[in-house]
Amino acid sequence: MYKHRIPVDRVSSLLISGTISVQAINIITGGQEGIQECPGPGDVSGSTDGEGEGGTGCNWRFLPMMGTEPIFNPPVPYTGMIPGGMIRKKTIVIRGKVLPGANRFYMNFGSCSSEDLALHFNPRMSERSVVRNSFLHGSWGTEERNVNFNPFQEGQSFEILIRCGSQKMKFFGNGKHLFDYVHRLQPFTKIDKLHINGDVQLFYILF
Repeated sequence: MYKHRIPVDRVSSLLISGTISVQAINIITGGQEGIQECPGPGDVSGSTDGEGEGGTGCNWRFLPMMGTEPIFNPPVPYTGMIPGGMIRKKTIVIRGKVLPGANRFYMNFGSCSSEDLALHFNPRMSERSVVRNSFLHGSWGTEERNVNFNPFQEGQSFEILIRCGSQKMKFFGNGKHLFDYVHRLQPFTKIDKLHINGDVQLFYILF
């Protein structure tokens, strides 16, 4: 705990210096200002609704703030509801660490009303791949594996930002665009549950 020595409303900037590499900065507050993402070098600005035409970037500075409190150090396996479900402009932030010697972990975005999985997100360290698929009506669909880069390495921390649009979800890792995933479950607003399991430690989840 550090008591304010000047009026808090006068605090308007942050300086970080020294021998350090900054991947992302999260400013977590209460009320309507849930979280702000500060872009790092190489970030691309684009549409703020997650579906900009002609670009894959996301203007992290102008994402709408999330109103829920972060869930710190959730256990693994983790299962929880997505407050309000996945709607357009919904943003989820997940920060964690791939365990040393990890093989794989996964995140399932599902619906409480069925056994369908809108998205099975499965980083596989042993294969150096990030597999995505959907399980609908009792069957798996076509796997997707292409990513712009892979931030999931054994013993390394990561931060994932998921941005929901009306046509697809955009995934960012450590401040850079990873991939887009076109909604296969319709309506996509049925997505209301998140399950995480595998060789991963979770620091926080923010809806």
